[in-house]
Amino acid sequence: MNKKLSVKDITTVSLLTALLCISSYIAFVLPFTTVKFTAQTIVINITAMILKPKHSVLAMVIYISLGIVGIPVFPGGNSGVGYLFSAVGGFYIGFLVAAVIMSVIKGDKLSYLRYVIVMIVVGMPIIYLFGTIQMSYILKKDFYDTLKVAVFPFIPWDVAKCFLSAFIAIRVNKYLKYKRS
Repeated sequence: MNKKLSVKDITTVSLLTALLCISSYIAFVLPFTTVKFTAQTIVINITAMILKPKHSVLAMVIYISLGIVGIPVFPGGNSGVGYLFSAVGGFYIGFLVAAVIMSVIKGDKLSYLRYVIVMIVVGMPIIYLFGTIQMSYILKKDFYDTLKVAVFPFIPWDVAKCFLSAFIAIRVNKYLKYKRS
């Protein structure tokens, strides 16, 4: 078994990591919450649907590491280890866990419906859970009250982003499969 990353693997992981960094700048604040609405979940979902689990881990770890060392890759140009311990830091741990689990269970067949279901039923709840637990703890708020400001307003948008992510991931996977043959 070859444990080395190919040039194609390195390139794909790097491009998806770069897209994740860029997607954090596509963000705006809703007036009733500290959570920013970003394009990050689109890229998290695409990453999980395109990459193998070990490559998904690598992309997420690189992204989070870039932020930890001070490169402004978190929403609003934020960076630093303190950001991961802020009220919204749990979402980033959720990104890592969700990307890996979605990548494991997505299956080998290209299926738009399966991708959407995996994202909505598995990925988003994982991200929401980690984010809500940390936000609730940091802000010393009731779990349900935290859900009301950090999750519920985002569900319709995140579901729409899952449909878009699946659409993009299917096309990219078809292209990559075509290029392999």
